[in-house]
Amino acid sequence: MPLSTNCKDSWIIFVQSLIVNLLSQVVNVFFRTTLLIMHRMPLTWNIELRVTATLRSAI
Repeated sequence: MPLSTNCKDSWIIFVQSLIVNLLSQVVNVFFRTTLLIMHRMPLTWNIELRVTATLRSAI
């Protein structure tokens, strides 16, 4: 019984870390694509781009 719970716990931790890694990669890709799109847009977008960049560096 203790062995199976340990195995289950480690499996849950493994799955959680996988999900976290996937989410961070998705966020990175999303940020890169939005930054690329913003670079091709007018000046107002550039201002927002700078704001998001500073917010991201602050986090």
